Amino acid sequence: MEKLFKAIVTDVADGIGDLGTLQVILESIESFDRGKGMFGSSDVSQFLQGDAFGISKAFFSQFSEMLALTSDFFVGATPAFKQAKDNLIGLTDRGSSFSEEEHRMLDRQLFYMMMTKEGSPLKRFIGRSSQMKMVNPLDNLVIDLATMRKKFPKEIGDNRFIMQLQESPSNESEMNRVFNIQFENMDKMTTELKDEMIAAFEDILFSENEEIKKFGRKLVMNQLLTTGFTPGYGAYYDLIPARFFTSKVEEGDIQTPAQWARTQIREVQQNPSYFSPLELVELLRSVGTRRTKGKLFMDVKTVAGREAFKSEGSQSTVDMVKLTDFDGTTIDGPVVILAKKPGKSKVDKYQMFMRRAKGQYVALNQKSLTGQLNEINSGANSALVDSPGSNELRKGLDPNQILHVEGGTIEMIKDVFANTAKDTNLRTISSDQNDKRIVSKKCN
Repeated sequence: MEKLFKAIVTDVADGIGDLGTLQVILESIESFDRGKGMFGSSDVSQFLQGDAFGISKAFFSQFSEMLALTSDFFVGATPAFKQAKDNLIGLTDRGSSFSEEEHRMLDRQLFYMMMTKEGSPLKRFIGRSSQMKMVNPLDNLVIDLATMRKKFPKEIGDNRFIMQLQESPSNESEMNRVFNIQFENMDKMTTELKDEMIAAFEDILFSENEEIKKFGRKLVMNQLLTTGFTPGYGAYYDLIPARFFTSKVEEGDIQTPAQWARTQIREVQQNPSYFSPLELVELLRSVGTRRTKGKLFMDVKTVAGREAFKSEGSQSTVDMVKLTDFDGTTIDGPVVILAKKPGKSKVDKYQMFMRRAKGQYVALNQKSLTGQLNEINSGANSALVDSPGSNELRKGLDPNQILHVEGGTIEMIKDVFANTAKDTNLRTISSDQNDKRIVSKKCN
């Protein structure tokens, strides 16, 4: 009943102007199209579209138009982002819809994936060498910052933007594995002060001194590899000057970052299947163990029968397990699962596995640390595996080393994507009793 009330009484939803709220409301409605409960999509539809409930019908009509309009202005509301989230649920068999906070997190991570994928001028900032720079206790941005301040006391030491950079407090933790820097936030950042900070950063990024200019690029790298385009304490992505995004990063580049963004935004608006299966598995490797307001992104499954597995061409072995029911019976499951690691550990308490065959799962290489290191699109396994303090069980294989042509997982992935792509509208309500569109805006 509570779920039905949330779906039909959309006019009392808090934060109705927030995209995350709109997405949660839409998912509440959609769940009746997928669910097997006492209420179906026709029950919801009679409240939202039936003539007997005029006020609800009028409000829902406005809500639908609002949602359709957002897809023209916000990438988070585009068919590609919507379908990617549906596919993430299908790949993990997640038992609940995403919360508003999870929607916002996924929108930012999908945007990051879009902005740093192969071909992007920003791709060069996030490769394997950059990742290793973030986890090396003897050669990292903290050391570089101190060296540059000492070597260039005026150009760097007295630079207004640089003066606000500091070593991340997390670096002092005994469990720390990432060595990064952050922006020391001020209580009040006026427009004038923000402009001053941006201009100071621009002086570094476009300095005639190549060493200073190169250091400026490292600061962009640090932002991309820590919190990306996510706002929050210590982040300074909004202080990267517009000139950086509207200029070619290297002379030989075909596009500027801004031109790349425009072409990709047009594509996500027109192509619901913009994000491929392996790209979404890449995303899961980074957010699968993440907590948002205390809730794990993936449901924890029960596994048993741990044994060593070695893929063809690999020298190391990783865990292979069986997915089991509550009574210990081996069962089949989704493409990617999350399980609690054996024993006690201060870090990396959960382990991700990918389906190889029916009921058989192999450890998947786990990437990223929330707020400290973003390894999406790095093009390699996690640099954290080799960093001091990491749990041995963080090690795992690349998805291509796990997928087996005869295991049925590839077909399972195809089925997941086919089911979420049946309708190219933003969403429909349909059942045996009813087949009416909620949002009729086509993805042309």
